[in-house]
Amino acid sequence: MQVSITNDATTRATLAAAARFSAGTNSLPVLSYGYVTASGGAATIATTDLERGATLPLSIAGMNGGGSGLLPLKALAAYLKASPKNAPVSLDWQPIPDRKELRLIATAGDASVSWDVLPETEFPAVRARFDTDAANLYIDGLIFRAMLESVAYAVSREETRYFLNGVYMTATAKGVTAVATNSRRMAIARTKDATVDVPFVALIPAGTIDAWLRILPAKGVYTVDVTVKANQIVCEACDMSLVSRLIEGEYPDYHRILKAAGDNAI
Repeated sequence: MQVSITNDATTRATLAAAARFSAGTNSLPVLSYGYVTASGGAATIATTDLERGATLPLSIAGMNGGGSGLLPLKALAAYLKASPKNAPVSLDWQPIPDRKELRLIATAGDASVSWDVLPETEFPAVRARFDTDAANLYIDGLIFRAMLESVAYAVSREETRYFLNGVYMTATAKGVTAVATNSRRMAIARTKDATVDVPFVALIPAGTIDAWLRILPAKGVYTVDVTVKANQIVCEACDMSLVSRLIEGEYPDYHRILKAAGDNAI
């Protein structure tokens, strides 16, 4: 497979965003890669650390045959940083005789560099969405982002009480509520401006919330489609698909805490 990208701000931002969902080289080596798929003149890049993952649109200037291959994210980012800005960069995956690895050759102008990369078959599947039997929430993207942002500060970062290490989200026909607490402070955000097909309760990890807030646009008009099934949640927006495992545990009854606090509101 061969694709051409442009070394511009958009491409570098996409690769940086994808890297936030990848794992470092200290874990499974394949998790430090991005999985690129190209077909019909369009491409995506997927990354995962096995707890959460992302599939993002990757802007390409051209391609020679469809297919898939792995990108060494850290090495490619360093190469683009040292290469001429806004210049085309060719990425060509070639087989290595008698080896399972492939040789990825990156060329910008007269300068080329190559890396031996693992075959794409070793990359774990990153879920894009649930096809059936999933709970669904449709909500304005800016409202969804504002809800997460307004409660994220109250999430506990203490690992001893893992069930507080996330945002507790409930979605019903009456609306959507997001709650976070570290047992000393509590933040609650509510909205009725959402469509809930099937009600759900989800305890979303703090790391996932942080990653989503860094990647979801802070302005513009877009819709977020959230699906929940078993112990996973998928957030789709702006041609991106963000998936995460959920925290398994019983969240405190925040209604009882609020009742004990009294009826005064500030």
